[in-house]
Order: sequence, then C-alpha cells, then structure tokens
Amino acid sequence: LRGAEMRPSERRDAAVSFIGQVLKWAFVGAMCIFTLYPVIYTLLGSFKTNAELTLGGGILPEKWQIENYIYAFQKLEFGKYTLNSVVLALLTVLFTVTTASMAAYIIARKKLLTTSYLLSMFISVGSVALYPLYGLLHAVGLTSNMVGLALLLTGGQAANIFMVSGFVRSVPKELDEAATIDGAGTFRI
Repeated sequence: LRGAEMRPSERRDAAVSFIGQVLKWAFVGAMCIFTLYPVIYTLLGSFKTNAELTLGGGILPEKWQIENYIYAFQKLEFGKYTLNSVVLALLTVLFTVTTASMAAYIIARKKLLTTSYLLSMFISVGSVALYPLYGLLHAVGLTSNMVGLALLLTGGQAANIFMVSGFVRSVPKELDEAATIDGAGTFRI
C-alpha cells in the first residue's frame, strides 16, 4: 500500500537507498568472507594429516585427528610460546602507550618539534641500526629477556604518535595552563 501512495521521486529515492544498502552489505559480506576464509582453512587444515594437507583436496579433512594439537602442546611446548607471545604483546602495548602518549603531547604542543620529527621520520636506517641496538641492549643486560625485545618493538611508532597527538590537540590548552598554575610540571601535565 505504501508504494502506491508514494510519488515517483520518493519511489526512486527509496529504490536508490535500498540498492545502496544491498551493495553496502554485499561488500561487508565479501570482506568478511575474504578475511575469515584463510582462518577457517587453516583451522580445518590443522585437523588433517601431513599427507592430506600437502596433497590438497577438499577443505574438510577426510579423517579428523586431534593428534596435531597433542603433539604441539606436549612435544613442541606450544603453551610456553603462546604465553611468551602474550607477555611480549602486553609489554609492547604498555611501553608503546607510555612513550607514544608522552611524545604525542610534546609534538602536539611544540610546533618546532613536530617539524623535526616529521623530517627525521623519512630517514630509514633499517638494518644499519640493528647492530648498535643489539650492542646497547647487550650493554644493559636486556638481550635474553622479553623486556629488551619489547623495547625494540616499541620503537618506530610514528603512526601511534600521530594518532595520539591528534587526540592531544583536541584537549584545550587551558587545561595545561590550569595545571601549571596548580604547580604541575611538564611530566605531570
């Protein structure tokens, strides 16, 4: 009934809106499939034998086996490596949030430093810096633990710094001035 009461321009707008919604959800569905397919394929492949995995074949295993997981956890210490990954990720996130927020505050408030930082971002030292970084970590005794690796992974975080500096720019400078009047220094602010 509603369609009969609508004017032609309203029907056209409704049709365009409907087609737009269909296309949007088709795109989202396609992206979900492209994203989830490799994960599902890998998960199902973990239940196959080595011979079945190398020969290819269907996506589902012919004979489901759990021995791969038993072998991974008992013989290959998968639990230990998973714990190491979780600890490393947590340490890296903690260090990155701490250093990126401090650097972003300075970059957002001091324009000269922003230009200097932007200019230095484009100088790629890559593998040239690996040996000096290793030497530095060795000198302070951080070559055989997670803290040293987390510190190395914390570096090179330009995207994080600029993302947080965008947030800091949205905070009114009057709050900094009020904190200074209350006796706070730069690190406390």
